[in-house]
Formats: sequence, structure tokens, C-alpha cells
Amino acid sequence: MLHSNRQESRLHIHGYHGQHRTSSEDLAEIACLAASFARQLELEPRVALLSFANFGSTPHPLADNVRRAVELIRSRHPDFAVDGEMKKCKPIRQ
Repeated sequence: MLHSNRQESRLHIHGYHGQHRTSSEDLAEIACLAASFARQLELEPRVALLSFANFGSTPHPLADNVRRAVELIRSRHPDFAVDGEMKKCKPIRQ
């Protein structure tokens, strides 16, 4: 889903929530492509990788997968603002 609010210069790109078997490599690639697309639109990307856990609060292979994706993004694109793994209800501040 793509949502844009030009008044606030925000663009929201949402992935599919149900892909539990996506590899950390693929998650990182998807997030990097979305962030690169935002930059093409002259927007500064802020990436949040969502999970059912907050920053290691629930030891589980699926949460570990998301955490590894965050590490991959940070190593490949240290210039991207990225955080995770976090629950979708966790507030994201400027």
C-alpha cells in the first residue's frame, strides 16, 4: 500500500503483514528498495520493521529474523534511519 501526504511531506509504504516466511535478506532488500524509492521522490526515508515483539522482548525465530534484517540494513545503508523490531502500536517519533 502506498499513501502520500504532500502537505506533511510524508510517504507511507506498507508491506504485506502475512509473510511470515520472508527471509531476513529479503526483508532488508524490500525495506532498502522502499527507502530508495522515497529518496527518488525527494523524501527522507524512516524505516520501521514491525514484528510481534519489541526489540528482543520475545525470543522467537520470526522476531530474530526481523532483527537480523535491521542489522543488514544498517550495515548496507548506514545513512537510512531504521529501527526494529517493534510492534506496530509502538509510537514512531520524528
